[in-house]
Amino acid sequence: SFTNNIWGAFTFLFLFAACEKLYRKTFPNFISIKNLFNPKGYTSKRYSNNYTIGIVFACCTFAFIPIFYFAVQSSGNYIAYDYLDLSFMLTSSPWLYLFFSGLGDSFNIVIPYVLLALLLHLFIRSKSTTIIVVAIITGFCSSSISNIIDIDPIFINTIYFFIIGLISGYMLFNHGILSLLVYHFCLP
Repeated sequence: SFTNNIWGAFTFLFLFAACEKLYRKTFPNFISIKNLFNPKGYTSKRYSNNYTIGIVFACCTFAFIPIFYFAVQSSGNYIAYDYLDLSFMLTSSPWLYLFFSGLGDSFNIVIPYVLLALLLHLFIRSKSTTIIVVAIITGFCSSSISNIIDIDPIFINTIYFFIIGLISGYMLFNHGILSLLVYHFCLP
C-alpha cells in the first residue's frame, strides 16, 4: 500500500509535468497549472470567474443527476444507490477527510482527462471533435474501470460518463483547468 501510494504520487507528478507545457501551448490565455495555487491570484477576476463557472456547472449537473436516475429507474433498470461509509467519516476530523479526499479525487480525474484531451487536440486540431472523442473514451473507460454509479446494464454508465465528459470538455476548452477542477471537486 505504501509503494502503491508512492507509485501513484510519481505517476501523478509525471502526468502533471507532462500536461503543463502542452496546456500552456494550447491555452496561453488561461490560468496555468503552476499558478493554480498562487495566493496572489486568489482575489483576481479570472480566478473568481473560474470558481463561479465550476460551481454553476456543478449545480446544473446536480439537477441532471436526479433526472438521469429517474429515467433509468423508469426504464426498469437497477440502480444501487450510494451509502454513507461511516468507517471513513468517523475519523478525528471528518471535514478534513472530506475536503482532502474530494481534492485528491478531483485531481485524479482531471489531470489524466486534460492530458488525453490535450494530446488528442494536438493531432485532431478541432475543439468539438476532440471533446466528443475524449467524452467517448472517458465514458467507456470510466464505466468499465470504476463503478461510481452501479447500474445493471453497463452501457447506461457509459451514457452518464459520456455526458459528464462533454460537460468537462466544454469547460476545459472554454474556461480552463481551474473551473474543471472546481466542477469535479463539487460533484459527489
